This record gives sequence, C-alpha cells and structure tokens, in this order.
Amino acid sequence: MNKSAKGKRRERQAKSLLEQNGWIVYNPPRTKFGEQDIFNLFDLLALHPETQQIKFIQVKSNRFTELQEYKDKSLEIINPDKFGVEYWVNVDYKGWKKKKLTKKGWKNI
Repeated sequence: MNKSAKGKRRERQAKSLLEQNGWIVYNPPRTKFGEQDIFNLFDLLALHPETQQIKFIQVKSNRFTELQEYKDKSLEIINPDKFGVEYWVNVDYKGWKKKKLTKKGWKNI
C-alpha cells in the first residue's frame, strides 16, 4: 500500500474514533493540486457539541516526526489554552499514541 493511501486510511480511522466519542469532525476534501491540510498543518478539525471544545489534529503513521517544527508552526497560529492541538500516530499493530500541545511542549494523552 502506498503512503498516501495509508495516510488517508489513518485519517478515516481517527475520524471514526472521534465520531464514536461524540465529536463532529471536519476532514477537508481531497484536492488534485496543493495542500488539503487545515492551515497547512492539520488533517482534522473536531468540535464536541456538548462541551464546545475544539481541537485541531495531525494524523501520522508509525512515528512522531518533526515535533519541534510542528510545535513552532502550531503556536504561531493557535493558542493551545483556547483550542486543542493534538498529534496522533497510529503505530502498526500497537494502536494510537497521542500527544497534546501545551505552551510548555508536548504532553502524552
């Protein structure tokens, strides 16, 4: 399976997991040209209708990559005290590993 197909599958899995837990999830439609990520950073935008919590999520397969660069870019546009910024990695045969961004850095969730 190519990387693009695996990435899309991981995004669908993450979206499904969020929806099962009551979140409304926006995943931008695929485009033939250019980036499809939200703000060129996030794969998913999730809103919880009961808590009104909003979080931006980047989904990856197998490893956390470029966390410092991702943190720096995220903090330029989003205040993690107001909106959640999460980095989800689905490790083959092990399941989801998740990190949440705080102003001090990444925290395992």
